Amino acid sequence: MAQFAHRNATHAAHDFANAVWHVTCTIAVAVPEALIAWQNRAQARDALRLMDDRLLRDMGIDRVEAIHEANKPFWKG
Repeated sequence: MAQFAHRNATHAAHDFANAVWHVTCTIAVAVPEALIAWQNRAQARDALRLMDDRLLRDMGIDRVEAIHEANKPFWKG
């Protein structure tokens, strides 16, 4: 009986360690991806502010729409 309990505790500890490792790896990938996306979004919105009306028209938006998009915080998609 004690051996069975020890085996269950060992198995539970192993499962817990695997879960912690999975969460750690997920965070290690997700955080840099989010930071890169935020940086790209901020740069694109800065570029949008600088575009002339002809370029905006080519993109199918007007100055008001461009300013509205450019003024969004970088973390909002």
